Amino acid sequence: MSLRCHHSTRSSGNYTQFENRGCSRGRPRSQGETWGARQRGIGIMSPYFPQEVGPLAKPNCNPKSGPSLFCHVCFPIILGAGIYSLWRSKRLLVFTWYGWLGLQAPLLALRANLAGVRHFLPDFVLYSLPDALWVYSFTFLMQSVWFRHSRSYGRTFWILLPVSLAVGAEIGQYLKVVPGTFDLMDIAGYVAAWAAASMFIRTCCRRDNLEIRA
Repeated sequence: MSLRCHHSTRSSGNYTQFENRGCSRGRPRSQGETWGARQRGIGIMSPYFPQEVGPLAKPNCNPKSGPSLFCHVCFPIILGAGIYSLWRSKRLLVFTWYGWLGLQAPLLALRANLAGVRHFLPDFVLYSLPDALWVYSFTFLMQSVWFRHSRSYGRTFWILLPVSLAVGAEIGQYLKVVPGTFDLMDIAGYVAAWAAASMFIRTCCRRDNLEIRA
């Protein structure tokens, strides 16, 4: 009875994968056995061929999916609005909107119950984090819209727009042309939020299997 060993090579890009389909005595492997060996055999060490390992691929996440948009666009806005509504001044415009919606009475009751929590929150969380969350949400949305597009002036404009508006408003407050109080901590929060949203998509999402549009 003869011994048959099946080896094959497959090339992909700059890397070559070696496939060991296994050895059998007297009969070739069936289709099911070959498929199982193919699943287990790619990338194993072979005594006949050297092993070459390529770089680890990024997880193929989709920033336009429903869960991604909720976690990175809707949830930051909800969290920032909650901070504004529960622990910021009642003279904010948002409380007028709550009055129109008939939500002002239950919201004031909730504020009274959670008033003690305010003493444990740092100033950054109360005054800088809500706007930083807005920048994160806006940036992630723009990154997802332009995700499949190649680099262009239009893509750069829209991706830089959130942080530009936020920092521009702070500069306007410093020049006394925009109402509010200038704070360097706010600018640091805007830049950090923009960088976090951009780096998340760049690090955790890949475009190699997607059609890149001009």
